[in-house]
Amino acid sequence: QPVTLHLPAGCVRVGFSRSAPQVVALPKFVDELDKDSTTLFVVGAFAHGKVDVSYVDKMISISEYPLSAACCISRICHSLENKWTIV
Repeated sequence: QPVTLHLPAGCVRVGFSRSAPQVVALPKFVDELDKDSTTLFVVGAFAHGKVDVSYVDKMISISEYPLSAACCISRICHSLENKWTIV
């Protein structure tokens, strides 16, 4: 079964890749997300290779350098904590 069958309907699916055409400042990107929509972040959990982007709406890069999945997830969490003012 395709993974999209298990995702919330209408969610925005954002993939992370160093080779994405757009490098963004993640805190700014997260701040600009619609607060009324559900966002799904797709992070690859492997050292080499690419995320299957067939089900991703947008691919972004958050660094010009390769980052581990743990580092990407940490940056996502930190950006969301700041947006939601979680201390």
